[in-house]
Amino acid sequence: MAAGHRSILVAGAGAAGLTVALELARRGFRPRVVDSDAGTVPVAESRALGINARTLTLLAPSSVTDAILQEAQRLVQFRVVSGGKVLATLDTTRVPGPYGALHALSQGHTERLLLGKLSDYEVVPEWQTTVVAVDNPAEPRVTLRKADGSVESAAFDIVIAADGAHSAVRKAVGLGFPGDALESRFYLADFRYAAPVDTHFVEMQLVNPGMIGRLPVDRDMLRFISTLPDFESRIVHPAPVAERVWASDFRIHFRHAETLSKGNVFLVGDAGISIRRPALGA
Repeated sequence: MAAGHRSILVAGAGAAGLTVALELARRGFRPRVVDSDAGTVPVAESRALGINARTLTLLAPSSVTDAILQEAQRLVQFRVVSGGKVLATLDTTRVPGPYGALHALSQGHTERLLLGKLSDYEVVPEWQTTVVAVDNPAEPRVTLRKADGSVESAAFDIVIAADGAHSAVRKAVGLGFPGDALESRFYLADFRYAAPVDTHFVEMQLVNPGMIGRLPVDRDMLRFISTLPDFESRIVHPAPVAERVWASDFRIHFRHAETLSKGNVFLVGDAGISIRRPALGA
């Protein structure tokens, strides 16, 4: 069978699934992409922010890197402070390579850039389409439930699970997902400001008994993250707050699938290795 004629299902249209689909399309395949959600992550919910140099290198051939660099905030310094005193700094501009070590861009923006490039290959995700079952991983047959409630059964040469930490595909083929979670909860909030703010550094402020971190989301938006439930009352804002955009809380966990493949079913992203499970807040 010619490579381009292989039938490939990508379950999950988040950043990982869209990247897989884009790389397949760029190589002449025509993957089918499904996702149980109604659409991409809302732009207001920044969620995953960090984009490292390795990711930018991998996305460069598809030109997504150029689009990301036009919108993302480059993080040039990490610092740790306590009581107004700087305890440690790290200059990321000293990391060699064609791109900065780390950039910040909201997950919703990143997914939309990937979708835009994927549409050039006429590949469009099928939203509100859920994987119900996967039979015979060696020759996968997948049962899908569509937005209108109808059910479809289809055979695929390859199934790629990019459907997150709660992966329906991983569960359907019986792969375990062992790991542990930290007992402490973490809290975050994104604030948009009425005046320009410095978005080129990440800062961790040590307080008794916890910490408050600051990192950029957008040119006029910062995220604060902490181990303290009342951290918002302790924030020293760098400019007048225009809007509290989004808030969430989560526990950090570390989980790794027993194996990242079974037959012709493959796990990518949080479906195979996950280090966080956020619980959406207000």
